[in-house]
Amino acid sequence: GDAMDVDGDAGGVPPAVEAAMQAKSAELQKGRKGRKAPPSLASVADLAEYTETGRHPLHSTTKKGVTALSVDPKDESLVVTGGQDGGVIVFDKSTGKVGKTIKAHSKPVTCVQASATADVIFSGSADKVVKVWSGNVADGFSKGVAIKAHSAEVTGLSVHPTGDYIATSSMDATWAFTDVGGAAPKTLMTVSDSSVADGYSCLSFHPDGLLCGVGAAKGAVQIFDVRKQSAVASLPEHTDRVLSLDFSENGYYLATGGADGQAICWDLRKLQKNNGCIKKLDLGGNACSSVCFDHSGSYLAVASNDVKVYKAKKWELLATYEGHKAAVSSVAFAADAQSVISGSMDRNLRFFSKA
Repeated sequence: GDAMDVDGDAGGVPPAVEAAMQAKSAELQKGRKGRKAPPSLASVADLAEYTETGRHPLHSTTKKGVTALSVDPKDESLVVTGGQDGGVIVFDKSTGKVGKTIKAHSKPVTCVQASATADVIFSGSADKVVKVWSGNVADGFSKGVAIKAHSAEVTGLSVHPTGDYIATSSMDATWAFTDVGGAAPKTLMTVSDSSVADGYSCLSFHPDGLLCGVGAAKGAVQIFDVRKQSAVASLPEHTDRVLSLDFSENGYYLATGGADGQAICWDLRKLQKNNGCIKKLDLGGNACSSVCFDHSGSYLAVASNDVKVYKAKKWELLATYEGHKAAVSSVAFAADAQSVISGSMDRNLRFFSKA
């Protein structure tokens, strides 16, 4: 992967960027009022009946493992995966075949995300670099543009709701905010906190885009105000590395998963009581590698040695999907929770849905 280098620098959020973020937040909050779950949303009974409907080995046989995945919001038949081999693959579920393989990074890919607003894929890696891949399966992808905002492994990546900015986390104990909407990416700021010295291990924007949740290598979960670059909340329940976090679409709930074998659910409206911790899900001592809400916020998927799906708010276990021969590294929902998708260190991308 030849790449153009874009050096990061420390700064802040320019007024025009802040205004764009505020406008998008207001738009999303207005559209969210009174919204109900779509009639096409999979039912509780549906999820309980899901079986494996697809299994596809991807990436290298020598450096085995699917390490990250992202369902393309623009075309949900496409699933982007990152691998232990440093590659990025675009898999087409409709054909059951690999649409494109990109030789992306020199070390394992740690995070991938397909943009919801443009033909762009973002990938982050243990090689310290984030890359931007423009294009699509039909027309091909351009050479990756490299963003060098970090001095250690990139551990998390999240695309802002505007599509014009990304946030990334790193084991260099910083998270970065980069403008990707212009002719060339520009890192606007890198943020650190004196209470976190051992690195950030995962990251995700809040659905409104004004807050960013960041997990740390020593177990802390922090919520930052992106505009002020300051931590507005700290959630200290994990006792080991936080591996994944995800906000529900309504913005009320946060789920986190850790190497301590815990998946924890938080209510951000109740931070004054038990730090907002409302449920700890028992995974039998297995590390929780990935957590993901469906878009309606009705269901939560949790990955460890298998995949479990819970009913949000009640946090009741609805289904367990098994079959992977190694740890599950990542999990996601397709539109309306009509399928659950998992990637594993056994190289397999699996689809669970109604037969």
